[in-house]
Amino acid sequence: MEKLLPLTNFGQSRQGATRAKLCIHPEIMDILFKNKEKIYRNLIDLKGTFLLDHIAIQIIDPAKRLVIFSINPSVEYNLIIQNLWQQDKSFDPCFQLQNNFYLWHQGYSEKYLDQLKYLKEKKHGFTLGFNLSKSVNNFIITYSYATRSANTDLLDFY
Repeated sequence: MEKLLPLTNFGQSRQGATRAKLCIHPEIMDILFKNKEKIYRNLIDLKGTFLLDHIAIQIIDPAKRLVIFSINPSVEYNLIIQNLWQQDKSFDPCFQLQNNFYLWHQGYSEKYLDQLKYLKEKKHGFTLGFNLSKSVNNFIITYSYATRSANTDLLDFY
């Protein structure tokens, strides 16, 4: 049987139903790093065109298992190994379904705000990070983007 890492600490949804536990794919580290080049090659055009320095695709399947493909896998790796991913609602299926577009910091647990902001943004030099989420046939797909640009009007552009 697969060993999955559960997501906890997100409480209740707006409707009051208990949230299903999210589990990280047991081979997440291999998936993140072994697919980096392939993901990078497929997404490089977006990176340059829109001033994007980080692109990741996160998929939560109907059984609430998470897999991530990223051109900068260290962003997700740091959150996972330090168990801070559980404090970032960008990994919460209910939050994703209720928020189609949001800035990264809007998903951070207040208690861990500084740690998450440092690990996910400042450590990588990102000035703006945001997610777009969509549900497709009971899969939740989240596209995660970040830029290092100093242009303060980029949020309007995106």
